[in-house]
Amino acid sequence: MENYYLGFQKIDQYTSLALDEVLTEHAIDGDNFIRMFEISPPAVTVAINEDLSDINESFIRAHGIHLTRRQTVGSAIYCDHRVFCLSIASPTANYSNPEDVHLKLASRIAQALRDLGAPPLYIGNWFSIRTTEKTHAPNVLAGFSVDWNTKSVLYHGVIMKFKQNPDFLNQLIRLRKGELKYIEQLPTLEDIIKVNDELLLRQKILERLTDGKYTQMPVDEYEDLMEKARELASAKYMNPNWISSGIVRPNDKRPHLQKGLGYCLADLFYPESKVYRVI
Repeated sequence: MENYYLGFQKIDQYTSLALDEVLTEHAIDGDNFIRMFEISPPAVTVAINEDLSDINESFIRAHGIHLTRRQTVGSAIYCDHRVFCLSIASPTANYSNPEDVHLKLASRIAQALRDLGAPPLYIGNWFSIRTTEKTHAPNVLAGFSVDWNTKSVLYHGVIMKFKQNPDFLNQLIRLRKGELKYIEQLPTLEDIIKVNDELLLRQKILERLTDGKYTQMPVDEYEDLMEKARELASAKYMNPNWISSGIVRPNDKRPHLQKGLGYCLADLFYPESKVYRVI
């Protein structure tokens, strides 16, 4: 089993989500694929289970912001240069269930942040990394989602590098009562780590995820994967049917879409939070 690192990318969200899907297919063969990236241009992404009424589509499009839907559950997220993005595609044989994926991978990511001077971090349910163990408190530093398949699994998510503008988020995403104030207080990497060096951050995370044993993806294989991702992005993640309803073709199974899910890092309305591990 190899750990393949695709390097750091500035990538649009359509192609990024498609690449995650392509890599998840490749992980069936037994290898791990790790990506770290920045979404550019900025994008709003709704969850597979989310009704499009949760976002302000006209405002998003008027400001040239990309809009799409991801394969994983949760709620809407806005990604720009303030957000550190990460995805890992692996064989399911490495884990016992989706929560085990989160516990193992988030623990390694948190340890990398501790290496850079972060205070103790808490690995919680709802696929979070938190700065305290309080329930329903504005302490979520990172949030992830899991796409669990028969033979491979995708773990992807965000770590907040810098504070986002809550008022701007409120115009992009229809926030629930109390979320605006909550978002204003969310922690960021800028708040908690002593070394403000993203290259070092990426290196520490990569070393912790792989125990220092990884291979840079060969250029020809990388280009082949990217070509497949661009084709899938055009066919699926840019497709208006997928964006609006979570299906590409009329006979596809339609997901149940929920309304009023708010912002993905705000757990104000989730059931009781738990802490699995302190790093």
